[in-house]
Amino acid sequence: MKSVSLDAQLMTLRTLWGAMAISTVTLAGIDHHLRGSTPPPPAPPESTVLALTAVAASLAVVSLVLPRRLYAQAVAARGKPIEGVVTDAQLAPRVQLFMTPFILSLALSESVSIFGFVIGRLGGPQLHSLALFGAGTALSLLRFPTRGSLS
Repeated sequence: MKSVSLDAQLMTLRTLWGAMAISTVTLAGIDHHLRGSTPPPPAPPESTVLALTAVAASLAVVSLVLPRRLYAQAVAARGKPIEGVVTDAQLAPRVQLFMTPFILSLALSESVSIFGFVIGRLGGPQLHSLALFGAGTALSLLRFPTRGSLS
């Protein structure tokens, strides 16, 4: 079986990251376009907007905590401790352990932007939807995979 280099594995992770980061920006662009080209729907109750914003904020926190814990558990269960100078050969096996928590973190980050899109399409305040688009995009940008992410 042919071994795949760490650089190639990181490129795969970065491709996934790029696609998810672009999707959050695309949602914001679609919402902006639709706001200008369609008549606004009646505004939803403020309690609905606040509830959706609270759920999105909760997902943002979960996106920061849960994937890290899952990765730490996977490394503790299956990984070997890395001591001294870290080499590509030591990091390469960790990519498989990193993949699932990484994808989960991207999906949770994108869900924050999706809630911004939903609030925008419901006719909610643009400030709420823009804040959620910004938070979702920032969370996605924080996830850029590097060698340091694996150690």
